[in-house]
Amino acid sequence: MLQSINLSDSCPGLTVDPSKIQSLFRGVCKKKSTGPDGISAFLLKTCAEELTPVWCPIFQQSIDQHMVPALWKKSTIIPVPKKPCPSDNNDYRPVALTSVIIKCFEKYVVSLLKSQIDSALDPFQFAYRQGRGTDDAINGITHLTLKHLENPKPMPVSCLLILAPLLTPYSLTS
Repeated sequence: MLQSINLSDSCPGLTVDPSKIQSLFRGVCKKKSTGPDGISAFLLKTCAEELTPVWCPIFQQSIDQHMVPALWKKSTIIPVPKKPCPSDNNDYRPVALTSVIIKCFEKYVVSLLKSQIDSALDPFQFAYRQGRGTDDAINGITHLTLKHLENPKPMPVSCLLILAPLLTPYSLTS
């Protein structure tokens, strides 16, 4: 069962840690393209120590107000050729260039939220969790099925009908 998580207007658990922001800035790949805000990844990485005190209050204000600046939401769409000599519009794929700053901010907020909700997640939640995947879900279902089959009480036929198609394709591929 999921527990309720209280995120009040001030977001007391969501505070900006300058050392983590500086670490994020230093970890940016210098070769990332500049987004519509004009702030290059090279500048952010090179001047991480000097820019951290400037960006931390902006990040904190954004968290407190539950808003991000409009410029951070913008992206520049660049057509990238799919093949060496494109002859048609379908020979291009769109690539959206977004702000390097918002990427750092999003990464930071995701880490904060994950740390707060991890304990509230169901242990059988396998999707969108680091270190868990389809194999874990299948192993869990298999374990529960075998555990129920060993039990003197018979498993309802409806459960077997649901589980059988799920287990068969994966047992053949392993």
